Amino acid sequence: MRFSIRSLLALTLLVALAALAWKNLVELRRMEAQIEVVRASSQAAQDRIEVQFYSPGYQQRKLEQDDIAAMALKASRQFRQLEEKYGTLESVDENTFSFRTLPSLQISEGQDVKLRLFIPANRPVWLKCGVTANETARRAPGDDQLLRTSPFTKTGPFEWRLPLGMHDLTISYRHAVDGKMPFKLQLDHDVLLETEYVDPDVRHASLSWPNAQQASHTPPDKKLPGLMRAAISLSLNRRAEHFVVWLADSSSEFAPAKEPQR
Repeated sequence: MRFSIRSLLALTLLVALAALAWKNLVELRRMEAQIEVVRASSQAAQDRIEVQFYSPGYQQRKLEQDDIAAMALKASRQFRQLEEKYGTLESVDENTFSFRTLPSLQISEGQDVKLRLFIPANRPVWLKCGVTANETARRAPGDDQLLRTSPFTKTGPFEWRLPLGMHDLTISYRHAVDGKMPFKLQLDHDVLLETEYVDPDVRHASLSWPNAQQASHTPPDKKLPGLMRAAISLSLNRRAEHFVVWLADSSSEFAPAKEPQR
């Protein structure tokens, strides 16, 4: 049987088309199988979610979470009410410094001391902080009692002239982690100082500050108050340095760690 060249070309083209169609059919079947696997996995996941959602254990956990969220919201509202009730500070005149402590939430990681200050126009007020030896117990130490070197990353002493008007000062302390105990001073939203006490034996600090739940006023003939003293404690009941924050009427020409925004 003899074939013409045209017949052979047509036959070859037919075979090629048939092979391509078979390849496409195989690929289509493979993709359909993958889609079926994905659909089955999706359905199984949906079934598990529905089982968990409608299970008594899930519903109980959701109710508990809702209760905790409601309690947190209630506590937040009550705290804002306390801030409004006990955070009001009325100034006396432009010669008298006034301050009071503000309510603050207790945290397990450390302590935040919050103070509201009124800086009068006719009386300069300097915020100072530094480090003293442990035998120095005064809340407002003398300049000659301040250390220039210590285990703090920034020992100071430092000072800032406070801008006029009403301001919130926050002194923050956190428990030691890996031998580092951080302290921070913040005026309103402006961070003035961040420093750490670094010692492998450091454990915690004992803080003391004036408990001025009502406004306290300091007339021009009275000395400005000390604000906070933190006594550093090391292991084996060994006492270390003190970190001190206080106010003064005049500059000691200490360098500021950072100028406060005005």
